[in-house]
Formats: sequence, C-alpha cells, structure tokens
Amino acid sequence: VLVLLMVVEVWVVSIAVAVGGSGVGTAFSKGAILRVVRVVKLLRVGRVARLLRSVPELLILIKGIKAASRSVGVFFSMWFLVIYVFALVFVQIAEREGDYFNSVPQAMNSLLLDGILPDHARFMKDVSSENWIFWPLTLAFVCLAVLTLMNMLVG
Repeated sequence: VLVLLMVVEVWVVSIAVAVGGSGVGTAFSKGAILRVVRVVKLLRVGRVARLLRSVPELLILIKGIKAASRSVGVFFSMWFLVIYVFALVFVQIAEREGDYFNSVPQAMNSLLLDGILPDHARFMKDVSSENWIFWPLTLAFVCLAVLTLMNMLVG
C-alpha cells in the first residue's frame, strides 16, 4: 500500500500534470494542484501515524529525544562556547601561521573536526568541498545520529 501511494505521488501526478497541462481551464490550474499536493501530504502523515502505532518502540525513542532535547541543546551551546574560546586563544598564539589557526572560523572548524570529531573530519571536509551547504547538514547529521542517538542508547 505504501509503495503504491508513493508511485501515485511521484509518477501519476507528474504525468497527469505533464499531459493535462497547467494552463487556464485545465484540471491543475488556479491552485488545484496545491489541493492535490495537500491531500498527498495528508496521506504521508497517515502513513507515519500507522508506522508509529505498529512500532511502539519507535514512539518511545522519539519521546526520549524530545525529553532530552533541552539538555542536548545546552550541551551543544557549551560545546560551541568552549570551541570559540579556544579558537580565539589559538589564533592569538599562532599569529596566523600554519594551516589550522589562520582565522577564528578556520580554527573553530579545525578544533571541531580534527579535535572533537576526528572520525568524521575527512568525510565532512570532502563533502563540504563540493558545496558549502553540505557542511552544516553533515554536521547536523553527525551530531544527531552519532552523538545524540547513540549516547541516548548507551545512557
């Protein structure tokens, strides 16, 4: 059923818009396509609700993440503050020499990736070299998946 809904959402609606057109007087003109999209989004919400009802363990994990979100946010804020202070100190001591501490943002990046997350440093540098938007997205993924979820399972 889920696969069928996804096929309808991706292929059938796209083909209907391509064949029917989107000009005046067609079925997809003047916001009608937005109503179709709204219905499809409601179907997605229904699928998530069914998934949560069928797997109660997933709901418990989501509630745990919600309960721990404040302390995780405080932890990340404290982490940022410590990295910032040490980046300032290292930039002042290094006097803009070397590869790691030329500027405060570069020093913060070096301290975060090479100091705190050395297992993920190469991956994040490779991904962010393709496009700058990948750096915050990859950092969010690493912080959520590796730090938050794994530490929640351990402790």
